Amino acid sequence: MKFFKIVLAGVLGAYFLYGCDDILVEDISEEAVAVIAPVDGSVLSDQEVNFSWNPLDGATEYHLQVVYPDFENAKKLVLDTVVAETNFTEALALGEYEWRLKGINNYYETAWLYQRFTLTSQGE
Repeated sequence: MKFFKIVLAGVLGAYFLYGCDDILVEDISEEAVAVIAPVDGSVLSDQEVNFSWNPLDGATEYHLQVVYPDFENAKKLVLDTVVAETNFTEALALGEYEWRLKGINNYYETAWLYQRFTLTSQGE
């Protein structure tokens, strides 16, 4: 019987240590993702836009959305994706855009971070 109690205690301990994600998942809800590019107000001439940001400790994925022309007056949702990497490249038409990004994990997410940019032809 003593052996059974020791085994049961070990199994329960392992469950709580390794099987209970909410104990091990970092709360990132008060954190913010740091954008590398395109930063707010950027004017770009390359239609292949590379969205990039610094990795956020505790985030396992990132939710990226792009709209035309902005979220308040969105005419078109251009991109809505979740990626594990810290960059994403998308070809866009000329125009004004706003993008937003948040870090996520199994239980938490950061607030959205908003950035605006404009794509113009190379001559402008």
